[in-house]
Amino acid sequence: MKIPNQFYRLWVSAFSTLIFFSCSSYQVKDGPMTTSEYNKRPELSQALFGPNDILSESNIQKVLTSKIVLPKTLNIAVIRLSDANDSYNFQTLDQITVDQFYEKKNWGPRVQSITPVPQVMLPKPLTFASLRQAAALLQADALVVVKPASYSDWQFKWFEKNKGKGVTTLEVLLVDTRTSVVPFTAIITETAEVIKADGDYSDYELILKAKKQSEAKAMSQVATSVQKFLNQVK
Repeated sequence: MKIPNQFYRLWVSAFSTLIFFSCSSYQVKDGPMTTSEYNKRPELSQALFGPNDILSESNIQKVLTSKIVLPKTLNIAVIRLSDANDSYNFQTLDQITVDQFYEKKNWGPRVQSITPVPQVMLPKPLTFASLRQAAALLQADALVVVKPASYSDWQFKWFEKNKGKGVTTLEVLLVDTRTSVVPFTAIITETAEVIKADGDYSDYELILKAKKQSEAKAMSQVATSVQKFLNQVK
């Protein structure tokens, strides 16, 4: 069933306003690796997936009762998925945001290199196993997966310049390449509000600018969140 444009815009506006007034948020799931009890477990050194990427019941129990040990220094691969449901193509980010994201000093002393995963290495449909394989072929100790979901809208003004607002939520996963275990996740939400400039061609360009700014703000926190986690574990 196709939703009429006016109802869709009303829903997006209400949703964006709700998130905007709740300000930015930052939720982190460190997992059990930061606890002393975790270090007493036997070490898991390889993935236990069987045919069709399925864990058997015995292997599930083994994963739940084992620990993983990340290298002292890590080579990290990064894949940034699309917020479209049917694709994982990269969305356009400005060069400043990209340069800051891959700046090694932002990831902390344990990270030795950060490598983007080329899209040509990822098959369709994308699977968890194919992500791990791409990281392995890049000789990356860990894979950071970033999945954005963005919403944007604009506000018409009679006697002022129109305003655009963007809201972006990032799902962030850190995957251990050797074992496929996910020891760290985070959810990062940021908002941005922009005023239409004289050089903007349309209101579509205005809301696109707001969307990109909100995602840039969220992306700037990914390295910090991973660094904080790595500083807490051995």
